[in-house]
Amino acid sequence: MKMNVKKMACVSISLAMVFSACACSKKGSKKSTGCQAAAEDVMDTLIGLKSKDIKKLGEFGEYEDAIDLITDDEFIAAVMEKATYEIDEDSVKEKKKEASCDVVVKVPDYEEAFEEADGDIDDFTDAIEEQKEKNYNEIELSLEFEIDDDEYTLTNGEDVLADLYGDMYDVLAEGAVSAPTTSPADPDPDPIDTPAPTDDDDPTTTTTANADYADLSFHSMTYAPMSYDLYLNAVSSTDDNASSNLQEEDPADYQDYGYENLTKYTYAWGDGYDNEYTYMEFSDMESAKKFFDDNCSYLSYVTDDYAVFDNYGYAVYVSDGWAFVYYWSDTVVIEGISMELDQTNAANLEKFFAALGII
Repeated sequence: MKMNVKKMACVSISLAMVFSACACSKKGSKKSTGCQAAAEDVMDTLIGLKSKDIKKLGEFGEYEDAIDLITDDEFIAAVMEKATYEIDEDSVKEKKKEASCDVVVKVPDYEEAFEEADGDIDDFTDAIEEQKEKNYNEIELSLEFEIDDDEYTLTNGEDVLADLYGDMYDVLAEGAVSAPTTSPADPDPDPIDTPAPTDDDDPTTTTTANADYADLSFHSMTYAPMSYDLYLNAVSSTDDNASSNLQEEDPADYQDYGYENLTKYTYAWGDGYDNEYTYMEFSDMESAKKFFDDNCSYLSYVTDDYAVFDNYGYAVYVSDGWAFVYYWSDTVVIEGISMELDQTNAANLEKFFAALGII
């Protein structure tokens, strides 16, 4: 699944309206079980596009970073306003500590509507409105829950998010990025200057952040071999809090979450817990590249600051106070995230990656 990380547009439809209008469940005659009630809550939240509530449903692995992108996309919002779902009551399975059920979601044919609209959101919304429900597409989901004191927690959120929104995001996000931004009244706008590449293997592009927040001074990276000692030195160069907050995890705990052949996993929170710096080392370069591709390729749809070469790659995304920076080199993947990109946090991210010798 490709999903990501640049907010293409502000959602023009009120999320409250989306929540009430599109979270239509079709319930059968059987009495609802605890699993069914939990499934209804999950589906109402997912279809309602409430980012904070979605994150509270359970674990979403690496795709948690993409939740804000999905909920902020106006094309997806237009689709999900018309979405309905039905829980397969015969599929419900409940045990003492776990439960599961299957759900069928019906959504308009967004790909057909997008082709008709040629990337225009107003035309896209009209095309969605004109579709008849009998022509809707079906998406099959399987929800799995852990039960603790009668509280149901979604345990396969990563798979559910991928199945529900993966293809939709691939189709619509790519279109939102490539759709024309100049009006017919201005057929020959002034050209926008962009920095020239520093060399053939290091394209330099620009991502613009909201004026209310800081930006990063770098948007491309060069190759350099990585090591754990180099990472520790980079962490210590950011702020004292990051150095004292190093957390080493057991790589075996992450094997079931797409971290195949992971041999080392360490992260550190910076001052104020707004920045996070993560080091992941794999047993071989192929596994490291696969992890980078699986978890970062969606960024190619939402930022130009993304490149993959033979032995390294990077992705830099900045938008509305958020920053996601991923760097792969040989057998190592390093991640730097800021959830509140003010001047201080931006400077610390820059110091971190500068200390790695890649900017």
